[in-house]
Order: sequence, then structure tokens, then C-alpha cells
Amino acid sequence: YNTTTAPKAPTATVKLNTSGKPVISWGAVSGASKYEVYRSVNGGAYARLILTSKTNVTHSGATAGNTYSYKVRAVDANGKYSDYSSVLTVTIKAEEKLADAKIELADAEAELKDGEQELKDAEKKLKDMPN
Repeated sequence: YNTTTAPKAPTATVKLNTSGKPVISWGAVSGASKYEVYRSVNGGAYARLILTSKTNVTHSGATAGNTYSYKVRAVDANGKYSDYSSVLTVTIKAEEKLADAKIELADAEAELKDGEQELKDAEKKLKDMPN
């Protein structure tokens, strides 16, 4: 018979990384051996995202235009669960994806211009060469 108390609920935060993916982080909980992270998309039912011994996880499958909610709970070696952390919600705006695409397009257009100029210069050199 085990009288140990369950671990305390983790205190978690969420932020978007430079790729626009949510990173969920929490402080280590005394007595916890693993952590379960649950996620909900656009207010749907929660599903387990991962069971991990780490204190952060990147939700690499998250996509622009969606709102994600996360909650984390600790589990000890005896299988006792903590309460869930507060729910963390983040929206990945589609506009951010659009802004990234516009930057990529501008870069590609600039590269194309450079390439066309190089081609013109090469053709000119070729013309100026004695036969």
C-alpha cells in the first residue's frame, strides 16, 4: 500500500518559436518521473501529444490558422498523476505564414534578377570575344 501523495501540478507556459511552432515549457515537479502534454485544436477534445521526461516540448505538427490549447500533468514512478496545469492557448495566425511567404518570394525575385544580370554580362563578354 502506497501512501505517497501525487505530484503537484506543473506551472507551464507556451510561446511560438522562430518557425511559428508552439513550445510548451514547465518547471520540474518534485517527485515527477514523467509529464503528459495534452493538446486541443480549435476547441476540440484534448488528446495526448506526448509523454516525456523532459520539461519542454515543441509541437512541430501545429499549423498556421489554428488555435491550440495545451495542458500538462506530472506523473510519478508509482503512476500517480498531478492535477493539470492551467490551460495554455496560442493561435498561429495565417498572416504570419503569408508574411513569411512574401519574404521568400522577394528573396527569390532578387536572386532571379541577379541571375538575369549575370547572364546578360556573360552574353556581352561572349559577344566581345574575338571569333
